[in-house]
Amino acid sequence: MGNGIENLLKTYRFCSNGFTLLELLVVFVLATLLISIAFPRFRDSLITDPLTASVRRLSVVLKEVRSEAFHAQEVCRLHLDLENNRYWIESGAMTEEELSRARKHALWLPDGVRIQDVWIKGAGKKWDSETVIVFNSKGYSQPALIHVWYPDGREYTLELSPFLGSVMIHEGRVEIEANT
Repeated sequence: MGNGIENLLKTYRFCSNGFTLLELLVVFVLATLLISIAFPRFRDSLITDPLTASVRRLSVVLKEVRSEAFHAQEVCRLHLDLENNRYWIESGAMTEEELSRARKHALWLPDGVRIQDVWIKGAGKKWDSETVIVFNSKGYSQPALIHVWYPDGREYTLELSPFLGSVMIHEGRVEIEANT
C-alpha cells in the first residue's frame, strides 16, 4: 500500500514551472475587458461622471418627493433653482423657518452640470429663476421634463410621468410637442 502512494506522489509532483508575467498580464487584461463589457454600471462606477451621477441623484430625489407626498398624504414640492444650480424639498407641514433651513441646505449640482430648463404641463418652460414641481397628496404631479446639461455637450432629459410614479431618463434632449 505504501508503494501506491509513493507512485501517486511521483506521478503528480509539484511543478516549479509557473505562469510567466506576460501570461498573467494577458489574463488580467482579458478579465478586465470582459467585466467592463458585461457590467456597464460597474464600469461607470469606476469612472465617476458628474453628469450621470447628478441625473441619477435628481431622479432619486424626484421619487422620494413623490413617495413622501403619498405617505404623508400632503402636498410636497421640489424647488429647482435654475440660476444657482441647486434644489430642495418642501413638505406641506413645513414652517417658514424649516423652509428657510431647507433652502439653506439645498443640494448643489457639481461644477459644470446645469439644469438648462424645466417644462411643466400647464406652466410652460422655464429657463431662469426658480421653478417648483408640485406633488399632490396622492403622489401625482403634472407631466414635466427636466433638461440637465454638461459643457462637453452631453445632455439628459428626466421625464416625470404623472400617474406611473416613474422618472424616465433619456440620453439627449427630449421635447414635448406644442399641442400637448
